[in-house]
Amino acid sequence: MAQDNNHPFMFEDSFQVKSVDNSRFERAGRMDCESVTFGNNLEIDINNIIYPVSPGELLYVAITSNVSPADNPRKLNTAYDHDKRLLGRSIMDEFEYVMYGKVYKKDKKNDTDSIVWASYGGLLMKLQGATSQLQEFHLNDGIYLMMRKVQGADK
Repeated sequence: MAQDNNHPFMFEDSFQVKSVDNSRFERAGRMDCESVTFGNNLEIDINNIIYPVSPGELLYVAITSNVSPADNPRKLNTAYDHDKRLLGRSIMDEFEYVMYGKVYKKDKKNDTDSIVWASYGGLLMKLQGATSQLQEFHLNDGIYLMMRKVQGADK
C-alpha cells in the first residue's frame, strides 16, 4: 500500500489501544488509546462490527479536513461528492476505517495541552494533546478521521 505523503493532515499519530468498552452500545465500542510517540490520548467510539479492534493493537490515525486528491483539491459537499467514480483516488484509499464529523468543542487543558471533541454522527471523539499539535482544529470544522492497523503490533 503506497502512502500519499503529500496530503495535508491536521493531525497524525500512532496509538496503542489500551482498552475497548463494548458494554454501552450493541454496535459501538469506546476505545481508549495512548500515543506511542507523543503525549497524546485518544478516546473514540467506533463501529466495532465493521472494524473490530482489540486492546494492545497499534493504530495509525490521521485527521484531515479534505480527502480529495492533493493534486486536485476541491470542496466535497455531499455524499455524492465522495462517490469513488466522481472523486477518483483519494487519501481514504490508504486507510481501513474512515469517519466524517464535526468539531463541537475545543478547550485548553493547561498552558501546554488542549482537548478537541468531535462527533461523527453520534460516535464521539476526545483527543488530548499538545496545543501546538491541535492548533488547526476549530469549532464547527468538518473533519475526516482515518485509521488503519499497524502490522507487526504485539498482540
